[in-house]
Amino acid sequence: MPAVVTACVFVLLLLLPLKGVVLPLNMSPADLWAGLTLPLCWVVLTRQSRPIRLPYLPAVLVILMATLMAGLLSADPGASLVAAVQDSYLYAWLVTLAAVFAAVDARARRALLWAWCAGASAHAALLVAQFVHQPLIAATQDALGLIVTEYERERPSGVMLNSNSAALFQLLAFVPLVLLKPRAALLAALAALGVAAILVTGSMGALVSLAAGASAGAAVVLLFPGDRRRVVRLAARSTAVALVGVAALAVLLQSGPELGERLESSTWARRDRSAAGRYEIWQRGADTLLAESPLWGIGPDRFRQLEGSELHNDGLAFAVERGLLGLAGLLLLVALAAARSVELFRVERAAGRLRAAVFPAAVAASMAASLTHEVFHTREIWLILALQEAGLSRARQALESAGGGAARTTQNSWTATLWPERPRDSAYPARAHAPRIPPGPT
Repeated sequence: MPAVVTACVFVLLLLLPLKGVVLPLNMSPADLWAGLTLPLCWVVLTRQSRPIRLPYLPAVLVILMATLMAGLLSADPGASLVAAVQDSYLYAWLVTLAAVFAAVDARARRALLWAWCAGASAHAALLVAQFVHQPLIAATQDALGLIVTEYERERPSGVMLNSNSAALFQLLAFVPLVLLKPRAALLAALAALGVAAILVTGSMGALVSLAAGASAGAAVVLLFPGDRRRVVRLAARSTAVALVGVAALAVLLQSGPELGERLESSTWARRDRSAAGRYEIWQRGADTLLAESPLWGIGPDRFRQLEGSELHNDGLAFAVERGLLGLAGLLLLVALAAARSVELFRVERAAGRLRAAVFPAAVAASMAASLTHEVFHTREIWLILALQEAGLSRARQALESAGGGAARTTQNSWTATLWPERPRDSAYPARAHAPRIPPGPT
């Protein structure tokens, strides 16, 4: 794979946090860069005769069909066309990045994952800095030209439009960190920084999603039997990371008494007000669903136009705006993503590695986040699906080339190419055996 393709995706991953910089047509810098460079990736892939797979195509086609039908029957057909273009763009994002991750070599894949981690770590540091020095929030928003309410100036959001999207971005950034599997000290430091960044945003939905993802990952690891020593080692490392995060947060709060009060006011103190607001919005959405045609919906983005707010729930939003057909497409997409994540974990677990449990965990975390926010168009979720598809694609190609019984005997070698280990701690180091010398005459 030419280095220019790797460089294009590398820059794309670095630009992911800049969601607060809104360009014409409601694009972010990452979207603009993707529109300029992803066609180049397609040219390179086709010239190299790389296989282009179309995962989740049935679910995406159902969603697009429901979107167009809902738009044609709504009072604003143009909104449905915009939504259909957005959905098609996200699917092209998924297919292209999956093909690129499957085609590049191990060193390039690690470089791309480190680009994602670098952007997330820098953004996490900014979130913590905004929490410690609150005037930095307004300064950052003014520098980006954001039009926000006074309430949004009280919670850190980094370089994003709001703190909830910033928290979700930090949550999903655990995927490349786990796949990279850096040294324990670096892993603990970056994970603690990520958890601290989620906490300071005050996003209760992100905290619940973090707990749901961690629980799902642990459940998958325990569900499939494997090497107990590796499970114990993973549990010990996870506990150590959690303790480091708690210690770092304690040190941060001890540096100023007002920080503890600020953290409490942005999290637990507002839980009743936040929950009441969600329930009221969901009730209005349910009333709209029952009053209008539940089969076709009222049209994409129509609820926000009529009621002045989003529905803060992907399932309810699809049912109200795109009808039951759109909801069926969304559920099919989630089911396929969950099934593929478990399949990839089983492949990796067969080779003695447990880090692919991060994919079922990411699916569970995204599902939990979708219960309180509309996250369907979140780029990082589709990026995680692309990483997952790249791993499955390489695994299936290796199985086809190895063939039947031979695949079982060689699975330790080809699964090592899915998510490369560091050279210093490969899961399967070469073992030197002393030559066997036949006994001499007595």
